[in-house]
Amino acid sequence: MASATALYRLQPQPPQGGRGGGDGGDGGARLERMAGDEDEHGTADGQGWEARFCSIQDIFADAEGALYILDKVRGEDGGRACTMRRMAPDGTVTTLASGLKIDLGALLDGQPEGSWDVTIVVGDRRFPAHRLILSARSDYFGSRLSRGKFADGAAAELSLPDADPDVFELLLRYIYTGAADIPPALAPAVAVLADRLLLPLLCADAQAAVLSAVTAESVAESLLWAERLGDGFSGLLSSLKAWFLEHFEEVHEAAPGSLERLSAESPKLMVELHLGVARSAKRQRTG
Repeated sequence: MASATALYRLQPQPPQGGRGGGDGGDGGARLERMAGDEDEHGTADGQGWEARFCSIQDIFADAEGALYILDKVRGEDGGRACTMRRMAPDGTVTTLASGLKIDLGALLDGQPEGSWDVTIVVGDRRFPAHRLILSARSDYFGSRLSRGKFADGAAAELSLPDADPDVFELLLRYIYTGAADIPPALAPAVAVLADRLLLPLLCADAQAAVLSAVTAESVAESLLWAERLGDGFSGLLSSLKAWFLEHFEEVHEAAPGSLERLSAESPKLMVELHLGVARSAKRQRTG
């Protein structure tokens, strides 16, 4: 267990009267401080009591007996940032990393039975995970798993309705490792779910993957999709418009039906694109 700045464990007390004594009964247990200090906070690593913590948010133990600690510290910009600390079985506390600069892929791939403390249910699949890591990596999970803020904050299972299991599997790996290989076919769904789970860097990478895979046949679909998603995808929408204007003749020849779809589903967008094409043609004539 932990306070804001110290780690403790329950130490069993021997029965009163010694071994086999008939007058003692259960000796109970006492709290033993393992690391940190109640009267001093900081970010110092070290052995046991030499270590200092700023604001412990959560802890979990792995199968080898090491503790992982989510510690909130004051960032360079004055805000609060999450730091991952580790206390080895011998009591040595070390800082693993802050933010997304830590690779916990081995923990995700080799989770021994019982080492996780929450299961994310997506469709017909179940993903065992660790509250501490989810909270450190995603503001969405940091809020949803916060005890006292949501009814399911302490639940053993969380459900993500309307999410694709394959897409969430990719996002979960990104949460643990800070990296993801985004297949073009999944890029739109990854971008949407990353936006929903407040993973802006992954959302930006997925949007870039959408743009890099656009073709004359698919650009109209991508334009309509990005327009529907609103402000968070406005940069991608602008890039798709620029791509459309640059490749208008190719789109007109390869997918004339897509222009009709644009006109039917978003007349305002189609007018904007036509004006852009006209301006581009005028510049070419007068340039």
